[in-house]
Amino acid sequence: PDEAAASGPAVIDVGHVDVGPRVVDGQWQVMARDDSGPAPVWRDPARTVLHVTDAALMDAPTDPAYDFMGGRAGERWYVVPQTQNPDVVWLGWNTQDPGVTRTVQRGATMSIGPVSGPGRAWMFLQNGTFGKPLPLMDSQTGAPQDVWVDVNTHVHANWVFSAPGTYLARLTFSADTLDGRHVSATTVLRFAVGSATSTQDALALDASAVLDAGAAGTTTSTPATTQEASPAPGSGSRTTRAQAEVRADREVRTGTGPTTEGPTGTAPDAGAPAGAGAQADREAGTGTSTTTEGPTGTTQPRGGRE
Repeated sequence: PDEAAASGPAVIDVGHVDVGPRVVDGQWQVMARDDSGPAPVWRDPARTVLHVTDAALMDAPTDPAYDFMGGRAGERWYVVPQTQNPDVVWLGWNTQDPGVTRTVQRGATMSIGPVSGPGRAWMFLQNGTFGKPLPLMDSQTGAPQDVWVDVNTHVHANWVFSAPGTYLARLTFSADTLDGRHVSATTVLRFAVGSATSTQDALALDASAVLDAGAAGTTTSTPATTQEASPAPGSGSRTTRAQAEVRADREVRTGTGPTTEGPTGTAPDAGAPAGAGAQADREAGTGTSTTTEGPTGTTQPRGGRE
């Protein structure tokens, strides 16, 4: 059955939410599938605030593997982990909408950035508790950064913010369709980082500067510290080594994924802020399988409020 869609503003502070492309009345759109309540609801990301509360605070990583982040001992950063922390909003992305799976050739390119905010922001993956971080986005680049996403794929990563305040991130999904068209849509992600940060201010913040800067900027498919890029299979897009490892993790699942590592997503090693194993899932569904992913479930009645 069709899932509900809501047009009004909303705040999500716990529970599961994915962003991704969706085909609505024949139009390619970017939407957020809010799975934090008793039933999934599709929302407009530009009218949705992801509230990353103080429950997300963790020690900044100082292990050499995280040198790209420049963390120092004693710093505390906000982490939306790759493995679900039931007290923190759990943000991922997917390409599982039936209209997308029926019409897209191989997958979609997710472009994220520029990112504005009072501090730095990163997005990275880890394969296993002790896997090296695979950076996908660093706000200091000031440009969109590409991530290749195979069709019918569901992914979670670590999102890290170095300071409280309001952050805006430009987000685009584009793809080539089976009938030879190129489709693309852009929106903005709104983050209110810190319990004291006003979600209303985050909702009201003008995003035009971020959207315009992203449209004019040069897209980078190789974030700093990520290795050489190579063409994504069957498309004109490019993919980093990190993205290739996302696909490899999805295709060769061993049953040792992050849902077995603990409900908070923290690693036993303080050097890793989120300690998550890679959670790139290919699921033969329409995006309704998320309720089985988190160790505590993903239906959190207090997660979304309009």
